Amino acid sequence: MRRLTGALLLFFAATITAAQTPAEIPTPFLKRTLTVSFGAGIPLSRQGVTSFWNMGPGGSARFMVNVSRPVSMGIGLEGSLLRFNEGSFQRRFPAVEVRSRNILLTGVFLAMKTSLFPAMRFAPYVGASVGATRLSEAVYTTTIDSVRVSYYNLPARTRLTVGVSAGADIFLSQAIAVDIEAKMNYFHHDPDLGISSYIRAGLRFTL
Repeated sequence: MRRLTGALLLFFAATITAAQTPAEIPTPFLKRTLTVSFGAGIPLSRQGVTSFWNMGPGGSARFMVNVSRPVSMGIGLEGSLLRFNEGSFQRRFPAVEVRSRNILLTGVFLAMKTSLFPAMRFAPYVGASVGATRLSEAVYTTTIDSVRVSYYNLPARTRLTVGVSAGADIFLSQAIAVDIEAKMNYFHHDPDLGISSYIRAGLRFTL
């Protein structure tokens, strides 16, 4: 009995020691996070889009994995709705029937994020992203006296998109943080879109 008891004690001791080895202990390098946020998108181009479209609601979702304590990388989705400004259209074309058409921007991107003070409850960060954004179609053309007239003409297309961001994570617990982000996207070779900015807030969950 003493030998059996001793063997069991040695077995449990070895099991506990093995479970506590550095190779088995979860570290910040293995943390995965999901951030879901909502806000508004603001077009900044002086052509095309800003003629008749204004700020609209939008959102973003990012799945990130820590590659070091301050640095994480991952993939994300974002979208925003740009609202058609009927008043602006009527002022420019007072005798023309208004056809309201909102614009939807949807994108997918690869992202990198660096937390400046990752161990603090208030942790500011900077980030960068590259991806593609899809613009929905918004076309209003007609023929007057055999002449084709275009009031607005934004065909659907997809553009390479580069973004920079700055924000902060405000930790409510080890698993949940409030995420506040300001982001600016540049749409390559597209004067209608040009640059758009986003202001968003949401929650970050540690998985």
